Amino acid sequence: MVSYGIFVVLLFIFVAGVFTLIFAQMVNQTIDIVNDDIDDGKLSVKYTTWFDFIVGLCKAIPLFLLIGVTGWAVVRALERRSGEGI
Repeated sequence: MVSYGIFVVLLFIFVAGVFTLIFAQMVNQTIDIVNDDIDDGKLSVKYTTWFDFIVGLCKAIPLFLLIGVTGWAVVRALERRSGEGI
């Protein structure tokens, strides 16, 4: 029987990459808007600190996705192995 797990992982990585590219464009536009407000002094230091934190989390989304899909692949492989009686 053919295992389609590797195909699912590759498809997930491809789709996550496409979504990351689309999401990155939206984040960049938001950063440009907020940078103008920061330069004008309209935003507080507390707000800019939180905004930097949120942008950092957005940059880490691909890493979180890879950890998740790797965990799924490992659990799937272990379940498949225990189901075969090995």
